[in-house]
Amino acid sequence: MTSTVYIYLQYTSLNTKEGFQDSNTRYEALRSRLKASMSDYCDLATYVQEQMKIIYMAPKPSEAGPTETEAQAQAHIKQTYMDVYACKDDDASSRQSCSTPNTISNPNFIPCSTYSLPAWSNSTDAAVALSAIPDDLPERIRKELEWYGQIIKKVNDALALGASPPSDVPDSPNSPATNASGKPWSIDGFENPRCTASQAQAIQAQAVASSCTMPSLDPEIARVNALLDSSSLMSSLSNSSTIKTAMVKLKSDQQKAADGTLYDWQKTPPKKSYKSYPSGNRTDALLGSIQQNR
Repeated sequence: MTSTVYIYLQYTSLNTKEGFQDSNTRYEALRSRLKASMSDYCDLATYVQEQMKIIYMAPKPSEAGPTETEAQAQAHIKQTYMDVYACKDDDASSRQSCSTPNTISNPNFIPCSTYSLPAWSNSTDAAVALSAIPDDLPERIRKELEWYGQIIKKVNDALALGASPPSDVPDSPNSPATNASGKPWSIDGFENPRCTASQAQAIQAQAVASSCTMPSLDPEIARVNALLDSSSLMSSLSNSSTIKTAMVKLKSDQQKAADGTLYDWQKTPPKKSYKSYPSGNRTDALLGSIQQNR
């Protein structure tokens, strides 16, 4: 009888360890898959947000309001994403994704750090990390990528204009420093971040009453894998590589413009003509030199 109990306990222990290893292995496999799948998309998202921040914080014509602070620019970016998801931005009518009903339940932008899952530590932390990935991921990525493509085209068009720059700076009230109500952009009014793994564990340990349900690892692994397997997401992510290629070329052109090597007029600037003055007229010569070298 004793040996039977020992064998049973040994078998149970081995299965528990195997189950732990299996969860660990499946989570790490999904972690690698998610990172690879979202890589091009996240590169695009990072680039677009950098461009938006530059635009929103750039000096503006006096009638457009003051330059936004970094905090105001971040809030402006969040609001822009909300408008894109709801198809309320100026270019929405030209995007195919805006021809169908909006199914995005949470209009806040989900940062790419969400898709960079932490290394395995325990099933609770892993489940909480996976639960941050939204169910509407396919539609969310579809809308964003179409919009990113539009932004890259606009910046390309702006660079093309630089080949023959206007003599005066365009006077435009674009990118205002205030929202529709006339108030400055602020970080108020946006949804609080979801509980971290440690906070979720604290809630669980203290048995604090909550309206939410703690996620379980196996269902979360199955859910996220199903999202990555969806034809809609796979189609959008396949397009992200093409858009990224355009982005890489654009970044290269932007750097060349900054270095002064993109346009012909940067490489061979027009030569200045200098007026000659009589050798005895030093005052006129000095004033003329100042004028020519302004």
